[in-house]
Amino acid sequence: MLPRHRRFLGICLVLLTVGLASFFILKSFQDNLLYYLTPSEVIAGKAPEDREFRIGGLVVTGSFFRQTGSLTSQFVLTDGQLL
Repeated sequence: MLPRHRRFLGICLVLLTVGLASFFILKSFQDNLLYYLTPSEVIAGKAPEDREFRIGGLVVTGSFFRQTGSLTSQFVLTDGQLL
């Protein structure tokens, strides 16, 4: 085998290995992604039912409430479109 062919084969193997590693890394990230949704999207029913998601928004002023001695909180969340 000529040195040129060996070098070409080595480059192909490196590219294949990097490609496979990239594929598996991106595949594992896809399984662990959590999506942010707005309150309007959740109310409209666009929230996925088969996976977890996070909701992002702003707490309405004066709506935060927590009972003394409890860690449970209640508040109203908005994205500026709904209150």
